Amino acid sequence: MNEKRCALLTMTRNESVMLPVWLRYYLKWFRDEDIFVLDHDSTDGSTDKLGVNIISIHNDKYNDNQWIIDEAKRIQKQLLESGTYRLVLFSHPDEIVIADPKNYPGGLTEYMNCMETGTVRCSGRGVVQDLANEKEIDWNRPIFDQRRWWYFDDHDNKPLLSSHPLDWTWGFHADKDTSGQVIERPIDPSLLMVHLHRVDLKYMVDRHAYMRKQAFKEGQSNGGFHHKWTDEEVVRDYREHQGMRRRIPDRFNGNIL
Repeated sequence: MNEKRCALLTMTRNESVMLPVWLRYYLKWFRDEDIFVLDHDSTDGSTDKLGVNIISIHNDKYNDNQWIIDEAKRIQKQLLESGTYRLVLFSHPDEIVIADPKNYPGGLTEYMNCMETGTVRCSGRGVVQDLANEKEIDWNRPIFDQRRWWYFDDHDNKPLLSSHPLDWTWGFHADKDTSGQVIERPIDPSLLMVHLHRVDLKYMVDRHAYMRKQAFKEGQSNGGFHHKWTDEEVVRDYREHQGMRRRIPDRFNGNIL
């Protein structure tokens, strides 16, 4: 019997900056044929000739929270029920899931090989630029050679790695049981979800300028409100996070990300 493998899943739309960073990292741990990119109407060429599985999906709205969840759930379920994969890891293009090298020197591969079944809730971190001492990022160089600060982010303690289909809440921040109740899963401090949304101030300003121009689905209450931030709100948010910084341990270096 062939050994069941692990699959990687993401959803992207015009992520010409982050998708190459995401792919460069995850190709250390996943084979091309085990990587699945849900391409939500990209027009910038970022999903062309990647050498991985591209699945085209369509929605006129940039931000339709329930549709985003439903599409990810649909493909995750297909992969797990295909008989090929025992685990599926989902992460957005600016989300890097890292096994702490202190406990897993073999990285994400070792972590997944040690995991039999179940769902893992990651421990959230957000990388942030030290505006006083770190320059604008060079996307062709390792991130952790250029950024040495992050903050703890409970909002990013997400259940992303699982051996069974998940019913995620909006934003993938949690998942629900069959009665619709949110499951209170323990956090595994050895599996970090490193968020790159704030890794560079200029990038964040530019990305939010792009997002503000996109079509949003109405009737989502406050869901996705941050996508509509003005430049001033982005800068204010960034300066607030300067005070939340913690030094990234040296074991997380440019060989990791």
